Amino acid sequence: MFRTFKQWLAALVLVLTGVPAAQAENFNPHGIWEPPGKEARYRVTLCGDGSQLCALVVYIRPDQQTERNKKYIGTYLFEKLPRTGPNRWRGQVTLEDTTINGTVEMVGRNELKVTGCVLLVLCDNLVMTRR
Repeated sequence: MFRTFKQWLAALVLVLTGVPAAQAENFNPHGIWEPPGKEARYRVTLCGDGSQLCALVVYIRPDQQTERNKKYIGTYLFEKLPRTGPNRWRGQVTLEDTTINGTVEMVGRNELKVTGCVLLVLCDNLVMTRR
């Protein structure tokens, strides 16, 4: 009987350790996303060959608009970022005329994390939520 229990336990361990990989959900990034302050909105879609990611600036809250930032409405925060893994894309992110290397990752069904680095040492991230 101990041998049967041991085999059962080994099978259970194999199943349980395989569950996270089997249940790794491929989230859908399509939608309107906004940062915590809700000062802007971005339309995120799969684009290019259908696996790349794009984010178009579609709104800047009126009390946050300036002559300088209004021109970004209708431009891309990022365009055609290639997929680097499940729920993850990497490429160039443009913030107010500055292009930096960035990573976009869906960390939940309604959470999109954008991380950008300048000179590989100055890094920041922003977690946006789906509207």
